[in-house]
Amino acid sequence: VIVGRDGAGTTGYNGWKISMDGASGKDGMISWAPGGYPSSGYNGRARSATGAIEINKWHLVVGVWDPSASGEEVKMYIYKEGVAGQSAFVQTAYSSLSFTPGPGTDALSIGCYDYPEGPNLIFGWMGKIDDVGIWNVALDSGATNSLWNSGTGSAATTVSSSNLVSNWTMDSTYGTTTIVDGVAGNNGTLSNATMPTPVATLAAYLDFECNGPGNSIAKDLSGNDLSGTLKFMKTGSCGSG
Repeated sequence: VIVGRDGAGTTGYNGWKISMDGASGKDGMISWAPGGYPSSGYNGRARSATGAIEINKWHLVVGVWDPSASGEEVKMYIYKEGVAGQSAFVQTAYSSLSFTPGPGTDALSIGCYDYPEGPNLIFGWMGKIDDVGIWNVALDSGATNSLWNSGTGSAATTVSSSNLVSNWTMDSTYGTTTIVDGVAGNNGTLSNATMPTPVATLAAYLDFECNGPGNSIAKDLSGNDLSGTLKFMKTGSCGSG
């Protein structure tokens, strides 16, 4: 399970979740089930074809529940590292679905599933997760394209920000066990997982030695184009060093 919330007082699956599917979750199939799994079957589910998810690649997966779109209520957008645009779109036709996603008050879990019968974290995710967001509006393809941003990614807070109700970026978790919700303060606790060590990168390398005799430009040699102009400093002649 990547992210999900079980329904309180039920016996498993009766909430909502985005999770790997298929044969032991190893065939690259992923599903979005917004209405749980009662005895009669899923209350709406979008299920991808095999191979939609590949190992060692980042993906953006957006599950949408739109009760106003009769017959088109359940949608899932998938984006994959190395593909500039949307790599897959899954929509399952249903007829007048009526339910509330994630009934009850059970805790939301990221990277596992939390059964309501006790403190049992199961179906752990074997991989990395970054930037989980929940909106109270059905995002369309324009919004999901903006989130993917041709593979470079955009912050969840830049897309339909007035409807973003929670956002866990994972960025503030380094060195702590707290997963911070930067929107609503619904913070979580890291359990049986580790955060990667931040990797330092060169932001700027300014050359003050010689950009031409008497030149006031401080040239950035890092490639990040952060060159500047010297002020209140005396420029000299070009040296040999």
